[in-house]
Amino acid sequence: VEGGSPCHVIHTIEYDTSNAVLHPGGILIYVGWGAVPNSMQTGRVMISIETNSFACSLADSVSQTSSVEVLRGYKVGFLEKSFDESGWWAKYWMLLQSDDSNEEFDA
Repeated sequence: VEGGSPCHVIHTIEYDTSNAVLHPGGILIYVGWGAVPNSMQTGRVMISIETNSFACSLADSVSQTSSVEVLRGYKVGFLEKSFDESGWWAKYWMLLQSDDSNEEFDA
């Protein structure tokens, strides 16, 4: 997390913590927050995630750029991008699939 707290991860039982592997059907939730805004800092946050299937940067507001780079053999789609109008939170839902998956989704 750039500009804030350490990144906290909440995972389902499909995540193998000893080998850092997310098995099919698993979910990881990343949570991070910025510092309290003051005259010296805005309190903005950017979470950067790098895996063996994709890398992304997720911003806390629409005005900042969020990006996803998908590695060969995978596809990633945004199921939701939500931002609080007052700038207090942002929420992203992403779906990661093997590139040979038969399911379709809008990116």
